[in-house]
Amino acid sequence: MTGVSGLNLFLRDGSPSLQNQALQFLVNGLSLETDVQVRGGILDVLADLRSAHLSQGALDEALRTAVERNRSLTKEIVTGWPKGVLKQKKLILAKFKIAGLDLDGNEGEIPAKVIAGLTNEQYLALLDAEHGPFQALNPAQEVPLTSLSKAIETLVALGATVSDFEGMYCEKCDFSKATRPLDGAIFDQAYLARADFAHVSLQGASFRYADIAGTNFFGADLTKANLKSQERKLAGKGLRYLFPMLECAKLRGADLTGLPLVFFHKSFSTTSSSGLEFDINVPRMASVQLDESTKLDAFTITVGFEITDDYLKHHPTAPAVEPLTKDRSGLWEMPLFESAEARGDFQRFHATFAEDASKYTDTTGLMDWSLAVDDLKSLGGDAFMLRGYVDQPALKMLPLYSQFVDAVRALPVPNTRVGKVAQAWSDKAANAWETLKPVSCSEHPRGFSKMTVFNLGTHDSTSGPDND
Repeated sequence: MTGVSGLNLFLRDGSPSLQNQALQFLVNGLSLETDVQVRGGILDVLADLRSAHLSQGALDEALRTAVERNRSLTKEIVTGWPKGVLKQKKLILAKFKIAGLDLDGNEGEIPAKVIAGLTNEQYLALLDAEHGPFQALNPAQEVPLTSLSKAIETLVALGATVSDFEGMYCEKCDFSKATRPLDGAIFDQAYLARADFAHVSLQGASFRYADIAGTNFFGADLTKANLKSQERKLAGKGLRYLFPMLECAKLRGADLTGLPLVFFHKSFSTTSSSGLEFDINVPRMASVQLDESTKLDAFTITVGFEITDDYLKHHPTAPAVEPLTKDRSGLWEMPLFESAEARGDFQRFHATFAEDASKYTDTTGLMDWSLAVDDLKSLGGDAFMLRGYVDQPALKMLPLYSQFVDAVRALPVPNTRVGKVAQAWSDKAANAWETLKPVSCSEHPRGFSKMTVFNLGTHDSTSGPDND
């Protein structure tokens, strides 16, 4: 710790060469250090730096090294993630003492017949092993990874610049303090969930296939930026942080293909009057700046099923629970399309706040569906519920989205209690868009709020707005 603090002298009063060596020492230390106290000391030194004392070359080289070290560690973690999940599943299976099951001799996936033969309780226990790549890390991975991410955030705030951030991990990093534009920067395939780029200049930047779930681009200049997305790994994702916040962003000439623009959520529980609740969320983009060169060849609809353990116990034969009881292939029926299935990512939530925890402990399946022009004719099932919610005036200038809104509006509404209730909520949603007051684009919202997300809350499937 004394040596780390002593580097302050070189950083404040040293030559550019000494500053470069000192910064390299600190950054490399973060990539190797697993002691939280030492890590904190290094980060404190970086946080106390002032850009006026440092050469631009030393700052840029330190940032480049931090990104490279981060990227290498990130790749190692992501590559080893599936094996870690499988190992945890085998440890869980071993506790069941299943006759004839040879876990040591099977290095691949667990045989489907083994999974099919589990009881419901055993299968739910097996799903407890499901997690995202950056969850359940050991200290030897988590400490240097989060330290390097913090160092990257700090160096960018000091004015350090590089163009290549590809493949790095920087979830929840605050880039809104960047003192230089990040125009043209490459964040392809980076892990940026819930990072903050509010009001940052990102003209021509590329976030191709990056994880930008919950990333804050409020008021950012994304002119001619590449935000192209593909099917995502949703294990470990929270239900609230599934799409980026783009309100007030400049998106002229940007490629938005694949961007998640709708989240449809169905919740099955024994605590609601009908047993079924639904929730529809769309990213608020009422004040974004688009033009005819903004590209949207396809966009993503995310669907979530949430099933409590208590509901499964009382309704073991219900069609909604079949992915947990019968067909355990990971395929779920897509409720917004005719005869369509998609592979879901699971996550378990264990309630600890209630006397009967099973009423609130649940399994969630999340899946993405990429919708292009040819998919519009396949809309059906519950897709009529989207009417009104998706009526974003600004997005209607994009041809595909406009056709999507028209296709949803043309769907018949079932003459049932659920259909009539859904229609009432759709009417309320449409009216909410028409009367929506513009937000102040000079604000800096942090996290999801009415400024960044449009929804009307979670509602029982048989209870209309007048009963809420």
